[in-house]
Formats: sequence, structure tokens, C-alpha cells
Amino acid sequence: MLLLKSMFSLADEVLKPAWIQNPYWQYFCGEQYFRETAPCDPSDLAHLRKRIGKEGSEFLLKLSVQLHGKYCYDERQVLVETTVQEKDMTFPTDDKLYYAVIEQC
Repeated sequence: MLLLKSMFSLADEVLKPAWIQNPYWQYFCGEQYFRETAPCDPSDLAHLRKRIGKEGSEFLLKLSVQLHGKYCYDERQVLVETTVQEKDMTFPTDDKLYYAVIEQC
């Protein structure tokens, strides 16, 4: 959650509800199933951040990048989430289809 907090520049109080609503963030943090409660209190993040300091945060980021090994820098494979990307399809209720039928008739 510290990585998400730093990546999106969120406050501790904002991070908790955002984490609960976003299943992708939960999966990124290692959850296997969707949770409706936060794994920790926002004050716990502040205490951890004070304890590990800036060097500890940088070490955690470096460690998470190294988990992927040689595939971390492999540019031959790119994974893209396309569920929110616009599709080139027309719905049956679209006016464009009605005009096409009228023109063909």
C-alpha cells in the first residue's frame, strides 16, 4: 500500500477507501479475493513510513522490481488492460444501423 500511496500521491485517509473500491489495487497488494475492509488502519502506514524512512521505501521499491527478474526489462511482451478501451462495434439500438437498413431498402 505504501507503493500505491507514493505512486498516486494519496493521503493515508484517501488511500484506505480507494484500496477498498479497487480490486486491481488489492490484487497488486497480494490479496487473492476481494476484500470489503482495509488490511490496516491509515495510522499504521504513517508509523511504518516513519520507521523505515526514505531509504527503506526506496529499498522496498527496488525489491518489488527485482521480483520479476529478467522479465522486468523484457520489452518483447507488453500486457495491456483493454476492458475500458473503446471498441469498434455498433449496438443494435444505434441509429446508424437504422439508417443503413433504410438506405439498403
